[in-house]
Amino acid sequence: MFGHERARHLGFTEAVVNNASGDAVLLPDGSGRPFAFGSWVPIAARGVAAEPDLRERIKKVWKTDLFLSSTEKARFAAATIKSNWHQLEDGNGLRVAIVPQALDLPAGYQRWNSLHLIALPDPDGFMGLFNDAYEAVAEAILTVGRHDRAPYYYKPSAKAQKIQAQLEKYGKVKVVDMLDALNEAAQQNLITVDRKLMSVEAPTWLNINEKRTPVIAPRPAFEKLD
Repeated sequence: MFGHERARHLGFTEAVVNNASGDAVLLPDGSGRPFAFGSWVPIAARGVAAEPDLRERIKKVWKTDLFLSSTEKARFAAATIKSNWHQLEDGNGLRVAIVPQALDLPAGYQRWNSLHLIALPDPDGFMGLFNDAYEAVAEAILTVGRHDRAPYYYKPSAKAQKIQAQLEKYGKVKVVDMLDALNEAAQQNLITVDRKLMSVEAPTWLNINEKRTPVIAPRPAFEKLD
């Protein structure tokens, strides 16, 4: 993950660069030589301030949310991800857009401006549920924090408003307590991971016969002391 706005202080950029192969390249659209991945990504990580230092073909690569790579991690393409495809932005350096399907956007592949647009199937309406929950939490924060309600917030559904009312009852709860409650509700310990060494049958050429193997070692020599 790149996501300059969220990842610039978390070491994600360095991890992406270190995880790429030494010869990895960035492949924007257009003709010309690819860009050295490890050289240009750290520059782009500065965000919009890096645009004057970026070549024309990758001026907007700092907007990258996700880098798509080949299996051998040698060729990378910059992708942007949005939950609402109407909020997509293209730009030099961005190559792929990934969004969930919508009423006015069927699942599948198509070109959108300069991007290769991939609309992922959303048969269960997950994004609708996600947005409803997001708006419920947002409304609760606005109420508890006594913030001005921005005009672009949607009104949560009746079910989500019940969650909003419950959240508002705990307005004075500490953040750490809220995180503990969320972790408990997520049942993170429901699945455990067990790690152990597996026995491996060694090949015949790897077995050493102690009786037949000669031991070669230097013969010690001592100097007489007066």
